[in-house]
Amino acid sequence: MKNNSIYLLLIAITISFTILLSNNISFLSSYSQNTTSTKTTTINNLNLFSIPANKTKVGDIDIGYKKIGVGPPILLITGFSASMNNWPPTLISNLSKHHTVYIFDNRGIGNTTLGYKNFTNDQFTQDTLGLMNALNISKADIIGFSMGGFIAQDIALTNPLKINKLVIYATVCGGPESTPLHENLTKITLNSKNATEFYRGLVPLIFPKELIGNNQGVIDNIAEKFPVNTSMDTIRNQYSAVYSWYYKGVCNQLGKIDIPTLIIVGTKDILTPPVNSLMMTEKIPDSWLIRIQGGGHAVMAQNDSKIATISEAFLN
Repeated sequence: MKNNSIYLLLIAITISFTILLSNNISFLSSYSQNTTSTKTTTINNLNLFSIPANKTKVGDIDIGYKKIGVGPPILLITGFSASMNNWPPTLISNLSKHHTVYIFDNRGIGNTTLGYKNFTNDQFTQDTLGLMNALNISKADIIGFSMGGFIAQDIALTNPLKINKLVIYATVCGGPESTPLHENLTKITLNSKNATEFYRGLVPLIFPKELIGNNQGVIDNIAEKFPVNTSMDTIRNQYSAVYSWYYKGVCNQLGKIDIPTLIIVGTKDILTPPVNSLMMTEKIPDSWLIRIQGGGHAVMAQNDSKIATISEAFLN
């Protein structure tokens, strides 16, 4: 207990010191609780779209992934309908200075094939673990965004020895205790005629209205960075997996997670309301909460340098 208390104190001092050193970082509040051979890319001005994807066979699918940097492994699990190229370049660039960063596309998205198995969160979890095994990653730090946070929680609960430290952001633990996801997500998923229309409807849900305003050009520009060649059948199948997991949830199991965990959320996240993150922090024994003032669901895209600094402080 004494050693654990010292460890938590050191993390608190490190994060606080890092915040003081950065003039660009401001928080509303923070909260803590004690109880296959592939090419590696190192790049300064990172453009994820320009980096060719590697592929590896995992079960019934070929998973597209990219490997950037040198150092201990860190695996990033992206969210619903997004591709690995949607990760903010500044975040990847900063993390890759001290880590080998692995990013990948979930089943049926971008560079990863569809396969024949059903879309479920459990299957996504098995895909992720299979990728780690295929790449000989015995243990890694893991960052999970939104749906990627669902997958990360399942890995933490079922295969905790695969995770060194855990960062989850803009996510929920599901079940009756969680505040529901925004109803418009259902509407655009069911009613959009194609992926381009879907992503244009998604942008106002993941960025604050102050950022988007009435500027259709901003929406179109952001939407074009998503994998617009994705079929609506794939998006709807992934949506079904998201909601099936959400309604079941793992909130009542979070007390079993014995992994240092950082939870990040934007104060203006309307898709996964911040109250969910506070509840999760209260349930995971060795966890910390950072709330980013004015951040939306895609807070890492809004505040990539802030999140990179915070994540590095926590992981190191």
